[in-house]
Amino acid sequence: MKTLMLFFLLSCINSFCYNFLRGFVHLNKPKLSRPLFFALIEVSIHLPQYSLLLPAVLWYSYRKVSRQAAEKHQEKLDRDAPENTKLHFNMIAESWR
Repeated sequence: MKTLMLFFLLSCINSFCYNFLRGFVHLNKPKLSRPLFFALIEVSIHLPQYSLLLPAVLWYSYRKVSRQAAEKHQEKLDRDAPENTKLHFNMIAESWR
């Protein structure tokens, strides 16, 4: 759930901005010239930019949550493991590098 929280937040912001801009343009349609109206409609469609940004946001969010889980796990190992077990795991970690 933590991984997708940023995605949900961005989706809500995206939907709000899209609906707000579209509503504003349609409410003021009689006051706008035809080319300006269509230009504002095109500007309010920001789905391509959102679809390019979304994979980066999901990758960042997944990486952040994974890092936090790994740190929490390492803290638990460090807190609960006696000194000789800690030394053993450090030696294994060094051998994998």
